[in-house]
Amino acid sequence: MAGSRVRDCVNAAVDTLKSDTGLLALVGDATRINVHIPQGTDTPYTMIMGGDEIPWAQAFGDDTPSRQVDVLVQCVSTYRGSSQVDGIASRVMDVLTDDTTWASVSGFSAVEFVRNAFQPPVDLNADGVLWFVRLVSVRVSLI
Repeated sequence: MAGSRVRDCVNAAVDTLKSDTGLLALVGDATRINVHIPQGTDTPYTMIMGGDEIPWAQAFGDDTPSRQVDVLVQCVSTYRGSSQVDGIASRVMDVLTDDTTWASVSGFSAVEFVRNAFQPPVDLNADGVLWFVRLVSVRVSLI
């Protein structure tokens, strides 16, 4: 099995999310969709991360080595209430569960929705501003 495929999957996710007009309308511009969000960036934004990469032996009933890569997207908003962050997470899910998102990843086989995780709002800076966060996870299968 060759080296890690996490970067391939993360790059495909970032490229597709940055070009999605629906997500851009929700977050403002493509600088708010990336693997690194500079400190002090205004919300809303999404940060894309590579998660676990695991071998998946004997995929599809043969001896072809394969693996699964998790892609995580942290959706962040300081809009009062959860409607903005929920909308962003929903759009991210729509994009990342579409097979065309992964067309540039060699060996792409399937993508599955794993989780849209709720995190309770928190006042990070003790300034009365609540931060709302959802963590969307998808699992990309490669052969």
